[in-house]
Order: sequence, then structure tokens, then C-alpha cells
Amino acid sequence: MDFRLARGFKLTEKLQLRLAGEAFNLFNHTNIVSLNTTQYNFTNAGSGACAGHTNGCLNPNASFLAPTGSSNGLYGPRQLQISARLEF
Repeated sequence: MDFRLARGFKLTEKLQLRLAGEAFNLFNHTNIVSLNTTQYNFTNAGSGACAGHTNGCLNPNASFLAPTGSSNGLYGPRQLQISARLEF
């Protein structure tokens, strides 16, 4: 969620001051960009979890749907910005 608050002040007839404050990623939520989509791992016959089997078997992947990457660029951590603009 991004947020912006701005206010203008008239100093004279031709002079105006504008102040603004902005917050990007206001709640500092981690933005996940990729997940582990491998649900099962194949194990050859006679090895690992398939010891004693004559055929290979599929074993559930414990890290299925676990986050593998988060953004730290455009959608990175919370950023705050203030600005002032003098118009004449």
C-alpha cells in the first residue's frame, strides 16, 4: 500500500508553497516474487526413500510452495519521502 499526503499554502498572490509526504510499501509487507513449485521429487529404485523397492518412487517435497525470492528493488522495504515545491 502506498500513501501520499499533500498540502498547498498561498504565501502571496503569485507565490505558493506545496508540501508533500509519500510512503511506499507503508505496512512494510514482504513482496514474494517466486515460489518453489516442485511438489514431488523422483528417487531411483533401491536408493534413499525407495530402498527395497524395485521401481522408482515419488517423494513429497517438504519445501513445496515455500518462497524462494522476494523483491528488494522497486517493491522493496518501506520508503518515505518528503518534498517541497515553491511556485511563482
